[in-house]
Amino acid sequence: MLVAIKMAKHLPISFIEQMKPRLQSEYALFEASLFSEPPVSVRLNTSKIHTENNTLLRVPWCNVGRYLSHRPIFTLDPLFHAGAYYVQEASSMFLQTIVEQYVPHDAIALDLCAAPGGKSIILSDWLNNGLLVSNEIIPSRCAVLVENLMKWGNERNVITNSAPRQFENCPELFDVILTDVPCSGEGMFRKDDTAIAEWSESNVAQCVSRGREILTSALVALRNEGILIYSTCTFNEQEDEQQVQWLIEQGCELLAVNVDTSWQIETTNGYHFWPHRVKGEGLFMAVLKKNGKVNALNNGSKLKTKKTIFSKPNKEIIPYLIDRDEFAYACHNQIWRAIPQKYADIVEHLLQCTKVVYWGVSLVENKGAKMIPQQSLALNRQLNKRSFCICEITDIDALNYLSGNTLVLPSSVAKGIVLLTYCNVPIGFVNNLGTRCNNLYPNNWRIRMSWTAPEHVLMP
Repeated sequence: MLVAIKMAKHLPISFIEQMKPRLQSEYALFEASLFSEPPVSVRLNTSKIHTENNTLLRVPWCNVGRYLSHRPIFTLDPLFHAGAYYVQEASSMFLQTIVEQYVPHDAIALDLCAAPGGKSIILSDWLNNGLLVSNEIIPSRCAVLVENLMKWGNERNVITNSAPRQFENCPELFDVILTDVPCSGEGMFRKDDTAIAEWSESNVAQCVSRGREILTSALVALRNEGILIYSTCTFNEQEDEQQVQWLIEQGCELLAVNVDTSWQIETTNGYHFWPHRVKGEGLFMAVLKKNGKVNALNNGSKLKTKKTIFSKPNKEIIPYLIDRDEFAYACHNQIWRAIPQKYADIVEHLLQCTKVVYWGVSLVENKGAKMIPQQSLALNRQLNKRSFCICEITDIDALNYLSGNTLVLPSSVAKGIVLLTYCNVPIGFVNNLGTRCNNLYPNNWRIRMSWTAPEHVLMP
């Protein structure tokens, strides 16, 4: 009882007054869950590691989601930096269930509010023959998005740093649009004290207004019969069910998702994850289909065309990709990039009407007569390892490399560019001079904290 009284002092009174009548006899359990230790979970990258022998507890609604028994220091696990897994809240993995039911593998998708990138990672895994555009309006958050998606290693990705309204210049381009809109963050109360401090009824109202602006732009960019996935990390009906009802009033059709009753997910005008019922944080998701009744402004513009940026690549870099003949290549700011040819026109259009910060896979940077392989190539699933000399390194050497320190490789390793692997997973390149190596790991990604030993998450 004393614990409950202490907890009640921390939650906003208006929030409590809204939630008590809604949850009734479950409210005490709900409140207690907000001040309990949050569960820790990760999404495994099956393009880099095998999951068959993994004994971690599986997330019920996601076959590659796993719970951890405690929160390790992820920064000290080389496999984390290699993109072998992504630290992802379990409830948000419900997107996996949705895409399996409604999204084709060859869809053109837009994640309109994508940072830090967890839901984009789910989409990119599924779109093995499609294209994903991941957008984030805030530059600092967009930088995090780029890093996370680059580490995950999908070449079918474009990352933009644009206001959602700029995608109104792409009318009916996308088959699927995910709108994980900015919200009041009630589902983050357990993990983030700032979310509690910043919560207010006026902030909820502002989030509703901002959310409708984002959804209006999304409806313009979504093709007829396309799928709109709406998501928040909050509990209140204004930002959840009422927003979905507004979409229905615009002409969208609410779609049902196959949900196992054992998952304890509440079904309303969408799907609610309550932290006292599920092993995860607060989340709301709904799936809708746009139809001909939707009142969305279409400015009638088509894909813009101009002289192509793509050209024939240097023959030296072609072998770097596994499916090399399926790619279009371009050199911009001395960096060669590649993306599947079938999406080259879309990339060119986005370059003209949005602020594109990254696309496809960066291969090499031209530095005079030298070509320096890029970190994104080392981490990409299209990397042709046979094009490089490979050196498997220890966990200590891996942390030294990730910290930007100088390495000395065995004398048997050839001089020149060497691909380093850890547990057979690529982590980056060095230029082996023989007596030492030039470390090519990106400066802004380097480990800054002091360390004495690695922290193993997936490996014994």
